Amino acid sequence: MRRDVVMRRFPKGGARRRGGRSVICVLALAAVPVTWSCAGDASVEGAWGGTVDTLAGGGIRVVSPDKGLWSEGAEWRVEEDLRIGSLQSEGPDMFGEIADLAVDGAGKIFVLEQQAHELRVFDADGSYIRTIGREGAGPGELNLGFGGEVFIKASGRIWINNFRNRRWELFSTEGEPMASTPMMGRVMVSNTVMGKDGVFHERGRVRPTNGGESRPVIIRKQVRGDSLVVLDTIDAPRLPEGEAIQASLSSGGRMVQIILPVPFVHQPRWSFDPAGYFWVAPDDGYRLLALSPDLDTLRIIERLFEPVPVTSAEIDEITKRYMNEVLAGTGVTIDRSRIPDHHPAIDTYQTDADGNLWVRRSLGGDLIAWEVFDEDGRFLGKVESDLDLERLTVHEITSDAVYGVFRDDLDVQYVVRLRIRKGG
Repeated sequence: MRRDVVMRRFPKGGARRRGGRSVICVLALAAVPVTWSCAGDASVEGAWGGTVDTLAGGGIRVVSPDKGLWSEGAEWRVEEDLRIGSLQSEGPDMFGEIADLAVDGAGKIFVLEQQAHELRVFDADGSYIRTIGREGAGPGELNLGFGGEVFIKASGRIWINNFRNRRWELFSTEGEPMASTPMMGRVMVSNTVMGKDGVFHERGRVRPTNGGESRPVIIRKQVRGDSLVVLDTIDAPRLPEGEAIQASLSSGGRMVQIILPVPFVHQPRWSFDPAGYFWVAPDDGYRLLALSPDLDTLRIIERLFEPVPVTSAEIDEITKRYMNEVLAGTGVTIDRSRIPDHHPAIDTYQTDADGNLWVRRSLGGDLIAWEVFDEDGRFLGKVESDLDLERLTVHEITSDAVYGVFRDDLDVQYVVRLRIRKGG
């Protein structure tokens, strides 16, 4: 009997990253705190109320108060100034499923369309320019499957992670196919980060030749001519698996195994930063660890916060969705005693082009907050927005704009640009 595994993810209470197993150890702290003064900066108040402690290994631990550095009137807000997409159009602005998007130095937006297996290019004003690639398995053709990524190098050349075809495709600035580079045989790549040095960092898992458990890794690749050449492989943090609900269902002669995250339970996750280190959210507190490629602790960022309770209405809603959409017919029910009393402090996080850290938090219901920390790890404040952030998936944050994919009530997708308005 054939057995398939289905990983289902839900936006509320669900995980976005998965990891292996190990323990992240927090080093002992030195006793002398440091307070940074902010006098003379019109955007912040007179002094920062947090502390900086030196770790035994030489890193630092930054603890911020609940109140951020931004003074009244100096807060950041994001305002939508561009939306690409349509419900009625049959043209290139109608999207089936967007796998990824990227922005070049001129503000052109490159949208990787997963269902059509093609890359669509739009000008900074949203006007359509061209389509690159087509479906297929031949040179310059795309089969994205359930993945696919796009990166624009400083030279203007375009690199696409041709996920199902298991190779990287190189296109010229005009969209002409130039070369292909195969993926490594025993590595399943899940996503890629292009470092500030222009090196590709592929996140994946290596399957041992003699069987056994795969391990999470980062494969570093450098562009040389028209090819991607492997530089080295870095072991990634191994984190414990988050709590899950498992069920099996017979469908069409196959036994399908279903794995769901327990609602509202923190799922330990890690990501790779373009600056060259790992970010790890190890538990459900407001705590992020920056680890070196050797997994040494460089920085711990913490913030005092008020935990957000999980309401009975939220539990009822997600339980209904699980039962109706996935678990129906499996005989498995939701054990409400496994659902925690509070939301995890951190949902997702990423850095912008200036090195600021943007943290996405759930405030309960459909309310989402973005909170920003500067390069030194100090909490700046919350970003204001009129957009329903719960419906937005962020792909890139530049110095002056946030680019992402917005889904409306009908599940229609739009590419949106939100300008960052910095007060003060």
